[in-house]
Amino acid sequence: VGAGGGDYAQEVTYKFVGCGQGEFDVVSERQTRPACLFIGGCVGFVLLFAVMVLLLIPTPTTTTTVLTTTLPYDCNAGLSNWQAGWSIAKKGWCCQNQKKGCPPPPTPPRPPAPPPKPPPTPPPPQPPTPQLPFDCNAGFANWQAGWSVPKKVWCCAHGGKGCTTPPPPPPPPPQPPTPSLPFDCNAGFANWQAGWSVPKKGWCCAHAGKGCTTPPPPPPPPPTPPLPYDCNAGFANWQSGWSVQKKAWCCQNGGKGCPPDVSGCTSAPYDCEAGFANWKAGWSEPKKDWCCRHTGKGCTTTPCPTAR
Repeated sequence: VGAGGGDYAQEVTYKFVGCGQGEFDVVSERQTRPACLFIGGCVGFVLLFAVMVLLLIPTPTTTTTVLTTTLPYDCNAGLSNWQAGWSIAKKGWCCQNQKKGCPPPPTPPRPPAPPPKPPPTPPPPQPPTPQLPFDCNAGFANWQAGWSVPKKVWCCAHGGKGCTTPPPPPPPPPQPPTPSLPFDCNAGFANWQAGWSVPKKGWCCAHAGKGCTTPPPPPPPPPTPPLPYDCNAGFANWQSGWSVQKKAWCCQNGGKGCPPDVSGCTSAPYDCEAGFANWKAGWSEPKKDWCCRHTGKGCTTTPCPTAR
């Protein structure tokens, strides 16, 4: 405020705030030093001079020109009734530039109805069952005299009935494949004592009789192949219960189920004259047994009495 320009007044009034609640201090009057007043006046003068210089410097004048473009249409005027009140040109301009007054999109056409489903194709008719030329069950009890030759041939080929000669027995079942051997007992046999391993010596000794430190045991007998038919099963009713193949096989190999010959006597299942020169190796066991019991031929021991 300048040197000597200040003033103050001492407050001597007091306000009661309650018993024992107030307090006061005696403020001593500050003495103003002349040096501080001089420095403050100089600083104020310098600031005032700087402000005046800034105010007197001219500032550059900037002119701003606002360019306004006049629109051909006011798209807000009459917007509530644009369909009937706007012209075609205004509708096109406002729709293109401000997305107002645009006609509604056309409704897509309804898709055509699907064509009706064709009726299901009926299944093809089943072909008729072909009629058999002969009934092999009719007249079988007297087929030898009552059937014609074509019927005998057809029924023998298709039903196994009416055969003048017994059909050949079915072929035996195929033998199972031979499993691969763990050792080749011929490889290195010239030096088997030093070149073979202990497992190979044991295996070849047991299965091939080679590489044995002691004489090998005799090989087991080969298993007997299973018979295709059991000639004892159903023998009490063999004429009507056995098939033609079983009758032929059992008649040839077991002497059972042989059909009667034309004269009414039972034909012999074996011809004991055929192959008698080599009967030991060429005859089967059933033939040896039958010929031994009926003709006294092919007996491995004392011939049995001939059946009468």
